[in-house]
Amino acid sequence: MSKGILLSAFGRKGYLYAAYNMLVSIKRFNPNLHVSLAFDRDLQKYMQPDKIARFDDLIEIPKEQFYTTRIDPAKYKTAIWRYLPYDETLILDVDALVLKDLTPFIEYLSAKEGNIFTDVFGFGGKYDEIKYSIWASNAYIWETFGLSDDAVLPSIQSSFMYVKKDALEVLKKVEENYSLIDINQIVKWGGTIPDELVYSGTFAQFGIIPKIDFEPIFFGNYYAKESYTELSEKYYILSL
Repeated sequence: MSKGILLSAFGRKGYLYAAYNMLVSIKRFNPNLHVSLAFDRDLQKYMQPDKIARFDDLIEIPKEQFYTTRIDPAKYKTAIWRYLPYDETLILDVDALVLKDLTPFIEYLSAKEGNIFTDVFGFGGKYDEIKYSIWASNAYIWETFGLSDDAVLPSIQSSFMYVKKDALEVLKKVEENYSLIDINQIVKWGGTIPDELVYSGTFAQFGIIPKIDFEPIFFGNYYAKESYTELSEKYYILSL
């Protein structure tokens, strides 16, 4: 069974530079861990061939997969099942750096019951105030995704996602559900549909709460009480 990491870079060269920095931080602690890059070939000219070659595998993303009238990350991220290179894939946003050995994290996710995991910041029912459910009203979400009155919505943060190969049915539904969203009825992310809204609604359809038992990512906070050493002991990834 193959396991590895998927990073993605498209639309702007800064994402390619960030992906390379992320790769270097991963390989610093896990030199033998496979890291694939899904990328926009138009960006390749911005990086030296020897740096591109440090990725273990390259997967080209066609422009229509990440561009509508503008760069549209959710169009790609909600179709991520098409680009998964491993039986079990840790998908990471590239605006981050790894702080330590990822092996225990991957082994934990691989052994955990379930086939898809991500950060869950809150969850609740149709009439609840759900922490971090910031992209649309409950009424809109329940109507758009056809949820039952007793459905539970997990509000996710998708900077990381761990996907096993038997999650394909869920992931295909995520791609299908992207087309349900009326962009004029939601809070936009960068002028586009937030992938987190689509994933959260789809998870509610399947009755999935994809949470894990700890927070693996430190989302930078100037007022953090921990020292730098304590942060690197507590978290696996530093979000930038």
